[in-house]
Amino acid sequence: MHVNEGAPHITFLESAPNHYAQVHSHSEDEVMVVVMGRMLFNGRWCDVGSLIFVPAREEYWHSTGDASGCRVALIRPKGRGTFENGREDIAGDPAKPNSPEPNSANRAADNAAR
Repeated sequence: MHVNEGAPHITFLESAPNHYAQVHSHSEDEVMVVVMGRMLFNGRWCDVGSLIFVPAREEYWHSTGDASGCRVALIRPKGRGTFENGREDIAGDPAKPNSPEPNSANRAADNAAR
């Protein structure tokens, strides 16, 4: 459901159980708020109320795991922007997340934990 298509771009993302989004990025900054369920974001669980900031062109991945789906409020302050493919090979197996190695994608997860 799109709330606003312009700037800011505001929408809700619905993800079913076992959903996995490969490593990717977007051309605009993103703010995400988990409003239902939980999601695994770059190897860290984010529960309802978690606020995640992802800078433009920062690679990240997310998954719902197999327990439940997830609803996320997504805000891109400068507008919708574009999807940019990332590197699928660094995401690993979302069913068995390893300890994330330090890289730019983990900075976004660190922001989610704050």
